[in-house]
Amino acid sequence: MSVAESGGAQVKSAVRTVELLEYFAGRPGMHSLAAVQEAVGYPKSSLYMLLRTLVELGWVETDATG
Repeated sequence: MSVAESGGAQVKSAVRTVELLEYFAGRPGMHSLAAVQEAVGYPKSSLYMLLRTLVELGWVETDATG
């Protein structure tokens, strides 16, 4: 469900976080930042911060290249 479908009464970063988790759940394996950005369409800086938070919380893993 997108923000528009729910009436827009949601916190954008929370929605994006859930959408990212759903993206990774449906596509196991390693993904580049560029590939994820292309798939979800978030600004690179926002995506980076969301992913960094998910890594720190243990929800997403990163490799040696970042």
